[in-house]
Amino acid sequence: MFQIRYGEITCSANGTCVGNPTAPGTQWIQLFVEKNPNYNLTNMTRQDFDDIYHYSKQIFDDIYSANDPDLTRFRDAGGKMLSYHGMLDKIIPSSGTEHHYKAVTELTPDVHDFFRFYKVPGLQHCSGGTGGQPTVICATLTAWVENGTVPDALPISFANNKKGTTSRKLCPVPPKAVYDGSRDPDSSASFSCVS
Repeated sequence: MFQIRYGEITCSANGTCVGNPTAPGTQWIQLFVEKNPNYNLTNMTRQDFDDIYHYSKQIFDDIYSANDPDLTRFRDAGGKMLSYHGMLDKIIPSSGTEHHYKAVTELTPDVHDFFRFYKVPGLQHCSGGTGGQPTVICATLTAWVENGTVPDALPISFANNKKGTTSRKLCPVPPKAVYDGSRDPDSSASFSCVS
């Protein structure tokens, strides 16, 4: 199965592909881009899709795009930002968020002083999946802004069918959580953030 921006496609061995659009993708095309709730996506050609994609960028890029990596005014104003993205997000590819973070890092090498980005294995779009969801983002951001408590890692827990609950830590990019091999693999204490 291959992923595309507005949903999924399933391709057979003979190369025939069938789309499985998601509700947000369908609604985006019908209501915002085509402005026609009856627009039929099943008859779209690849050219139609490309045209719709480029047209939507022309119309909405100034509103929803986060392409400008220059966050120096935000930083200079004392701003702090925590961002995370589920690695199984089928609606917004996580590689786009990672690309933006890397662009900010290239422009502002002290990025970790005000902006931390976390990849969340197993998390789908906003919620769901097998990897759990960060639940202390607001408290962590508040502690960073109000007390100067710099977040090194975020705790995360999720259901483990074999053992109950598993806890892990999310490390801010670029470090990754690495298992030390000597303790309980279901405990976040067994993991360290390693570059």
